[in-house]
Amino acid sequence: MQLYSIGDTAQKSRTTIETLRHYDRIGLLKPACVAAGSGYRYYSNRELLTLLIIQYCKRHGASLKEISALLSQEDPTVFLSFFRESEKNIDEEIAFLQEEKNCFRALRREYELQMQLFSHPEEPSYSLSETPVRHIFLSNSLSDPTSENFCLLEEEIRQRAAYPRKMVLDQGLRRITWFTPKGKKSRLFSICRHYSPLETEVRDLSPSRYLIRSCPKDKLEEASKDLLRVAQEEYQSSPTFLVQSVVFTGVSRWDYRLEVPLDRRGQDFFIE
Repeated sequence: MQLYSIGDTAQKSRTTIETLRHYDRIGLLKPACVAAGSGYRYYSNRELLTLLIIQYCKRHGASLKEISALLSQEDPTVFLSFFRESEKNIDEEIAFLQEEKNCFRALRREYELQMQLFSHPEEPSYSLSETPVRHIFLSNSLSDPTSENFCLLEEEIRQRAAYPRKMVLDQGLRRITWFTPKGKKSRLFSICRHYSPLETEVRDLSPSRYLIRSCPKDKLEEASKDLLRVAQEEYQSSPTFLVQSVVFTGVSRWDYRLEVPLDRRGQDFFIE
């Protein structure tokens, strides 16, 4: 049987020597043996496993009294049930953390995009991009790009989607403005990277050549009008919609990436 000193045990379990001494004093976790002459405490792998259970229970809000009651159980089925339930809870925690990681990764990509594209020279710069089809989920009512509406959009999508568990959405705050004979209308939307083919709420932005420019938040209206003007005058195109994508430059600060389609095949997005 391999034994570890109290210092090694504390290091392996990421706890403190004083915590182990306290657990010994209250009878929660006794060492495997105590040296007769020196009084040094030694622990085996069995105590390390018990310590892992104690720490897990503490993280989930159990008191030391409740943990002591669990450890004193003599019925092995009680522990089997505890282990199964704990494994299930850990799997759920892993899934939650993976989802959080994906969100932070998406935010990092937004910042990287900002660093690559969003410098603001005195003269605005334009670029062309061949963009493939984009599948989007359009909000019924949200149109203002705010942090609050970003959260509300995700909630709306989950409520309206026929198959929400099958949907994978790109993180990001985007707005589309389309032009009708009665004027212009705007809605927030999310891009669907994966969704059920039976999902009736998903619309398509056709593949097209897009004219793109960036602008700071306070120049949005001016830059949007200018982009449409350039598309008409220099490319003889009459875009039927404008896409505005938020690129975060701080926790609550952002700039915009603006896009208008130039090809006729990309002009078919129209909603009354």
